[in-house]
Amino acid sequence: FPVTIRIVYIVGYYGMGITIPPVPHEPSGVIVAQSPAAKEETGVDETGIMKAMLKDPAVIEKGRVSFATRCAPCHGAAGGGLIGPNLTDDNWIHGGSLVQIKTVIENGVIEKGMTPWKAMLPQDDIRALVVYIRSLRGTNPPGAKAAQGEVYSGEDL
Repeated sequence: FPVTIRIVYIVGYYGMGITIPPVPHEPSGVIVAQSPAAKEETGVDETGIMKAMLKDPAVIEKGRVSFATRCAPCHGAAGGGLIGPNLTDDNWIHGGSLVQIKTVIENGVIEKGMTPWKAMLPQDDIRALVVYIRSLRGTNPPGAKAAQGEVYSGEDL
């Protein structure tokens, strides 16, 4: 599966001139959260939108259905990680804020074979995925992968 994604990416990038925007990173390699300036520029409070969505069981269910078809092959049906990282613990490789998780889903992690979903899914579907992934926190499924990355304990937990 990841090899196929890489081939599609390479053909799209080099053969068809399609550009996929890079994930914004700090020098440390941690994805940058939405800054107040970015919020002003876009006029969208992504954190606020997704915090409100966390309270809606229908949104969580929509995210679960999408996760089962798009994310489970790499992250496991319960989010405990297979070739992708464990999404149920407090550790995050690319940052664990709602906006950071959304950025990873939108832009993918090409070098690890993760598909960028921004061009394939509407924003509300991506937000539903983020909300579902956040709902997995602390579920500790059997056989989950060991923690990877840094512990996230931000204000949007």
